Amino acid sequence: HLRDPSWFQWPLLEAAVEQSPSDTWLLQRLAEHLREDGERETAAHLYRRALVQDSSDPLTHDGLGVLLAETGDLGGAAQCFERAVVLAPGHAGILNNLANLYSRQGRLDQAIARYRQARALDPEIAEVSTGLVKNLARGGACAEAVMIAQAAVERQPDSADCYQALGFALTLQGRIEESLAVSAEARRRDPKHVLARLNAAFTSLYSDALSAEAVTALHRECLAAVESQAP
Repeated sequence: HLRDPSWFQWPLLEAAVEQSPSDTWLLQRLAEHLREDGERETAAHLYRRALVQDSSDPLTHDGLGVLLAETGDLGGAAQCFERAVVLAPGHAGILNNLANLYSRQGRLDQAIARYRQARALDPEIAEVSTGLVKNLARGGACAEAVMIAQAAVERQPDSADCYQALGFALTLQGRIEESLAVSAEARRRDPKHVLARLNAAFTSLYSDALSAEAVTALHRECLAAVESQAP
């Protein structure tokens, strides 16, 4: 039962780790739970214990990388993700994590290369497409970014993230009114989507169609969305 990822009772999992302290799968699952609960120091210890047992497990390196990225150790996270990619070059999720890390470090070319690899492996992962779109747009390849974002919207028409990425790319391409319309679609699908509101507020400053009152309203809505999530 413990091998079934849909079956989790954490006290029993902790007891299982005590009884089987060298089981890397159990160590990974408990570390993941603790990381999500904010017990990052203990989680890191468990990930490292798992690596002592099996240093060839890419998911353990990946899990530790996610934790280190959350705590701001981007260099350590990069090492973990890069090792995980060597061990599992066909894992789209790990490639996406490495691409996200490179993006945070401002290494756009490397981020784009990894996003492309991940997208080729699994074009249905929305986060991969949106990450590629945003980094292409930041690097000036706005036409390609828009094309990829449009394809992502077609694949996942209910994804607010895909619409937000398309709006971002359209803004950087100077297609202001189109971007505002797309950002509105993102907000309709997810009224609490902060990035969609940020993009709409920023883009509205360049609109020839919106009144000053409408621009102000978009900024008030954006501020309310941010404050509701991080007062």
